Amino acid sequence: MIKSVLRWGIFLCFFTSATAQPLIQQRSDIAGNWVIEGTALNLTGKRSPETSKWTFGEDGVLSMTSVYQFSETLTGGGRELTIPDTYDVTDGKIVTGRSGTFEVIEKKPDAMTLKSLSSSLHYFLKKKK
Repeated sequence: MIKSVLRWGIFLCFFTSATAQPLIQQRSDIAGNWVIEGTALNLTGKRSPETSKWTFGEDGVLSMTSVYQFSETLTGGGRELTIPDTYDVTDGKIVTGRSGTFEVIEKKPDAMTLKSLSSSLHYFLKKKK
C-alpha cells in the first residue's frame, strides 16, 4: 500500500513539473522598471551589488541603464549610460537582441530572478514603483 502511494506521488510530481506553465508568457508580464539589486554565480552565492536599471517596454524595447559611481560630472554624481536593446518572451525566456537569453527562475509581482544562459550569472531584480 505504501509503495503504491509513493509511486503515485512520484508520478504526480513528475507529471505536474513536466507540464508546468512558464513563469512569464508575454511581454506585459515583465513590463516596467526593474532595479538590479545584485548578481551572483548561483542562487545562494554571495551577491555582488549592482547599480543598474532595466526598463522592459510592452513594445519590445529594453533600456539598460547603469550608473558609474566613480565618474566625475559637474554635479558630483555618477554618470548614467543607457544602452537600448530589444527583447521578446519566447518559451518563458527573455530573449534580447544583444544581451543574450535569460531564463526566469523566479517571478513575483515585485521581484524577479533571471539566469543568463550565456554567462550563468543570476540577476536579482526588484520592481521599481
